[in-house]
Amino acid sequence: MVLALSAVVIAGVVAYYQSASTNEKAEQTTAMVVSLISAVHSLYASQTNYDGMNEDTIAKSGMLPAQYVAPNPTDPKKMIIVTPNGDQVWSLPGAQGSGDEKKPGQTVWQLTYTIPYDLCPALARLNLGDSFVNLGIVEANSGGDPDHFYTKALSVSEAVSACSKAAGGDKGKVKLKYTLR
Repeated sequence: MVLALSAVVIAGVVAYYQSASTNEKAEQTTAMVVSLISAVHSLYASQTNYDGMNEDTIAKSGMLPAQYVAPNPTDPKKMIIVTPNGDQVWSLPGAQGSGDEKKPGQTVWQLTYTIPYDLCPALARLNLGDSFVNLGIVEANSGGDPDHFYTKALSVSEAVSACSKAAGGDKGKVKLKYTLR
């Protein structure tokens, strides 16, 4: 009886720890997204567009907390932006899937990052206010664009459904692709 009770208590502690750990990672990733959006708005406030935007420029600006900046593994002279999980964050001018990132004068920009599936519903529901244009969710290893772009903040059920569809059967990692202004 004592062993059974001990097992139940230990299982509860492990479940609580896992939940707390997931919540902390979601909060850290949310802070990274908000910091990045704020940095981009500050850096490009005096410009009419996002021409010349790239991760190296943003990372070297000093406007992001140090934990979100790392050396580029393929070119140590450049810096990249990383999530709290250590995955790279991409920031480019233009709208997703449009080819606009190659055209000058873009008034919107892309923010793309990979996260574990269990963080996806919380982060897909972020209300980014007037900065938000759309959101696409795809499987992490997908090189393509999402089938659908959401143009408003998602409800809990919409976020869970979209994240589950993107993750597929393995529930591994998913990629969130925002277009922002």
